[in-house]
Amino acid sequence: MLPGFSTSCIEMVKKWEMLIGSKESYELDVWPELQNLTADVSMVLYEALRLYSGVILVRQTNKRVKLGNFSFAPGVQLALPMLLIQRDPELWGDDADEFKPERFSGGLSNASKHQMASLPFGGGAKDLSWPKLCIDGS
Repeated sequence: MLPGFSTSCIEMVKKWEMLIGSKESYELDVWPELQNLTADVSMVLYEALRLYSGVILVRQTNKRVKLGNFSFAPGVQLALPMLLIQRDPELWGDDADEFKPERFSGGLSNASKHQMASLPFGGGAKDLSWPKLCIDGS
């Protein structure tokens, strides 16, 4: 197997040298392909982090916060169930349990029905002064 690989490599190098000819350098425009590859890898990474995120995310209120029918005073620590949020069909659609990296083709903020639904690394402020994170949207 190795001799065949070596011969193929030698042939490819010879053809490359013929293409370059007398030029001392030759440039290839590979930037568009690299951009596509980077975008694809990012989408796969975001989707993997969405489906296999941490179990809970702890946040502390810095002011009085009303979440649905509940009101929390400043300094209260809340544990958000990440596994449930990241797989909630109301946020991610009926295919929330499926591995579909293309949902991130428009970026993190456009991947779900709520721009703050993607929380693999905690998603923004370390407090609940932005209560729109709640499932009921209040």
